[in-house]
Amino acid sequence: HRFDPFPLTPIQHAYWLGRTDLINYGGVACHVLFEWDLQHERFELPRFERAWNSLIQRHDMLRMVIDADGRQRILPRVPDYRPQRHDLRALTPAQQETALAETRDTLSSRVLPADRWPLFELVISEIDDRRYRLHMNLDLLLFDVQSFKVMMDDLAHAYRGDILPPLELGFRDYVLAEQARREQPAWRASWRYWQDLLPQLPPAPRLAARPARSGPARPGTPCQARLPQADWQRLKTEWQAWGVTPSAALLTLFAHTLERWSRHPRFTLNLTFFNRRPDHPQVPGLIGDFTSVLLIDFDLAHASPLQDSIRQTQQRLWQHLAHSQVNGVELMRELGRGRAQNRQPLMPVVFTSMLGMSLDGQSIDQAMTGLLGDPVHVFTQTPQVWLDHQVM
Repeated sequence: HRFDPFPLTPIQHAYWLGRTDLINYGGVACHVLFEWDLQHERFELPRFERAWNSLIQRHDMLRMVIDADGRQRILPRVPDYRPQRHDLRALTPAQQETALAETRDTLSSRVLPADRWPLFELVISEIDDRRYRLHMNLDLLLFDVQSFKVMMDDLAHAYRGDILPPLELGFRDYVLAEQARREQPAWRASWRYWQDLLPQLPPAPRLAARPARSGPARPGTPCQARLPQADWQRLKTEWQAWGVTPSAALLTLFAHTLERWSRHPRFTLNLTFFNRRPDHPQVPGLIGDFTSVLLIDFDLAHASPLQDSIRQTQQRLWQHLAHSQVNGVELMRELGRGRAQNRQPLMPVVFTSMLGMSLDGQSIDQAMTGLLGDPVHVFTQTPQVWLDHQVM
């Protein structure tokens, strides 16, 4: 039954609906755009193209489409994929920069049809006889963070000429196993836990926002800041002495910052986390979207020492994570029942921590470099998200 239709995961379903104009702040694909500058003498495009097609054959999700009934399906066969090529060699440097910016803008706002293969794009801009830029647009219906690492590793092996052996299972097997888990007592206990908690959960932060407008959401410019290593080490040492994780501490600081701008001091934030259950030895090597969501509530109406506030967050995180068998997307659907006329996003403020998340013993940023090195540009976008705060 490998090629039979199977259900979308809760997060895939949310992304799929978010591509439509049925909801405010929708009409956009949840995707990531990577760009690399590469040298001709160190990187051979024909080899790369062959390697990418080997990847498509190995990983079922790179041949996935979503039918009109909202179920996904793996295509048994697809034609060889050929990257688009833009020849910029005859242009002036200024014209090249304009052309590169236009490609970036086009790919950043693209919503690929989910019912047609492929749900990814590779574009190669040839700058001169020595350099080119590789643009890689990946729809997150197919990928999570660990999947990028899997992709980079398998791409490097195929580029070297290694034969990629077929996998014994696919994302479909994992999804069906997750569905079967809902019949187990542990899942039902988690569902009851959240059902008791949902009526008490405050809404998302009430932030000053522009009025919703029709048409697709256009994200603002990403802002990035870097903390010096010595400062970061001192903070981690201090937090360790308090018995809390850096993620819990940064989440609390983010909540206190939001509270300054929120109309109400009680609110709920939306946490993304990466939750591959080790049901089979090959699960870590699958490409797919294993992302889950956790709702966490804050009540900052009464001032308390920051250390106490961080410790309270840590306790609440541990308590909620103990019941993370239920995906927070399903809980947001429960919260949304009875609000048929309200097309506003329920939990549009997101916190994602990749701290402490290692792949093959490396930190995320090291593990992701792989064959292509460090990207020169990364852009991500999610429907119905106002603030997407990521720490790594």
